[in-house]
Amino acid sequence: MLPSRLGWFCPPPGTTVHLAATSARPAAQAGETRTLRGRRIERPASTPRDGDFVKMTSRIYLTVNKILARATGFVLHPALDPLSTFDCPIDLIIDIGVASGTPDVYALAPDANLILIEPLQKYWPDCERILKGRSGMLFKCAAGKDKAVSRLFEYGLSSSLLPRTDKDIGQRTTTVDVQPLDSLLRSCIYWEASENCLLKIDTEGYELECLKGSLTALRSKKIKYIFAECRIHGIDTYGFSELVCFLHSHHYNLLDLREVGYGRRRVNYLDCIFELQSP
Repeated sequence: MLPSRLGWFCPPPGTTVHLAATSARPAAQAGETRTLRGRRIERPASTPRDGDFVKMTSRIYLTVNKILARATGFVLHPALDPLSTFDCPIDLIIDIGVASGTPDVYALAPDANLILIEPLQKYWPDCERILKGRSGMLFKCAAGKDKAVSRLFEYGLSSSLLPRTDKDIGQRTTTVDVQPLDSLLRSCIYWEASENCLLKIDTEGYELECLKGSLTALRSKKIKYIFAECRIHGIDTYGFSELVCFLHSHHYNLLDLREVGYGRRRVNYLDCIFELQSP
């Protein structure tokens, strides 16, 4: 069982638990001192949000993570703090594999333009909803290395241009158009106007192929950060080291992990942040 602000709870095996502020008690104020398991922790005046109070206890959570991962297969992680991550103002977010959207990523740059890339028709209304009140556009296709017409495999809430191999589950297929990101951006006014872009990719094992279709964009140095939700097991895909080496060859280094998903005593996926290195 795990301590929470609402008491104690026991998540089911395989669950990834996100730590976030709740309304069970008032948010900590600047300069306030709290006690956590006998340790006094003072909130700096420069961090007014409750999520930062959680981050200040990261050493405790890292220890808990190791114990939980070995014993039960799930992991706790602190929320991402954009102010401590970004060194430049993001003016464009490119989201490959939108589905119903990723609000926490969009919230990192609330004034940024959005380019959404989603091949499944059932998610297009969600994409239109995301674009309400923000400048941007939707490409109704998948992203990959080359132009093609390909099968998209759907399983549960996930989809990929690659079939799953780790589960005996029904996989429906849909024929979709595949376009390299470079082709989509060639005449895009939002890309032309951008100076600092964040690229988010969630394609269930197809991330490296998406990046191979983005060589011109990567070489432009406009993409300052890449959020890649990397599937490690369950799909016949690249090795994680291949992705790291590919991005390193284009001057991107691993900056942080947003989330780690565990299966039975092994890592199933990693949500990674890569940062463009300064020349």
